[in-house]
Amino acid sequence: MIRLSTHSTDCIRSEEIDSRRTLDAIEPLLAAGTRRSTLYPVLYPELWDMYKAAEACFWTVEEVDLAKDLPHWRDKLTDDERFFLARVLAFFACSDGIVCDNLVQRFYTEVQASEVRCFYGYQIMIENIHAEMYSILLDTFIQDKDEKDRLFDAVNTVPSIADKASWTTRWIADTNAPFAQRLVAFAAVEGLHTTFACKVHATLSRPLPCDTIKHIIHEAVALEVAFVEESLPVAVIGMNHVLMTQYVRYVADHLLVLLGCSKSFHVPNPFDFMDLISLSGKTNFFEKRVSEYSKAGVGTVGAAEFALDADF
Repeated sequence: MIRLSTHSTDCIRSEEIDSRRTLDAIEPLLAAGTRRSTLYPVLYPELWDMYKAAEACFWTVEEVDLAKDLPHWRDKLTDDERFFLARVLAFFACSDGIVCDNLVQRFYTEVQASEVRCFYGYQIMIENIHAEMYSILLDTFIQDKDEKDRLFDAVNTVPSIADKASWTTRWIADTNAPFAQRLVAFAAVEGLHTTFACKVHATLSRPLPCDTIKHIIHEAVALEVAFVEESLPVAVIGMNHVLMTQYVRYVADHLLVLLGCSKSFHVPNPFDFMDLISLSGKTNFFEKRVSEYSKAGVGTVGAAEFALDADF
């Protein structure tokens, strides 16, 4: 089991904690008394646009048809592939709940900007949908009851998942870490919503120094590498733990750049197909979903404009 620092504020000096709390108190996004009772006027247009783009991507688990997936899982995947995918699903089934806990207990109550609170409110809902989907997948694919129970309790039964969950929940409980530091930690945990977290961090008047950011990201990388080595002990088609570890470091570099820092690992993307999914393709994904939903009026503005020359 990987061992990391036991205190989430190790990467800043203890004498800085009080001053960091003071900085949180005067940060415009967090400052008490700045919360608005209405959404308009929009003060942070980039953050608002990201909320509207996310809103247009809304979906429910009822839209997903698993009729063909179970026989595919049972008859076409190898034991190693099923082992790996089951571990991934087990982690995601619990991690979305942890992310929601942080949003409800900390971020949503701390942030005063309406644009950010709108996004967090939506994110809480979509994280619940994601958690439901992962749970349905586990419940559908894993037929052995004991194995199913073990995977649903992966935060206690799978060492690498337990370490990742412990690292994440530590940031929720940490009352000393400033908002910017916790924001970066959850940017490392997130997937779809990482870009928004990075944009919020860039909006802060006092963003976290890059040496502290790198300390956090390097811890997250160590945990993820341990998870990969435990979950991918043998090669599956086109993938092994060496390539996956390289991909983890490549994604970490991408995150560091989004946070305004230099790269740490300088490794190429070992999986060309991933360029079309969660990194450079993320914006295109949002645009595609927005255009698909536009028939229902989601993501459009003109149709909602009020005019005095309309025929009644």
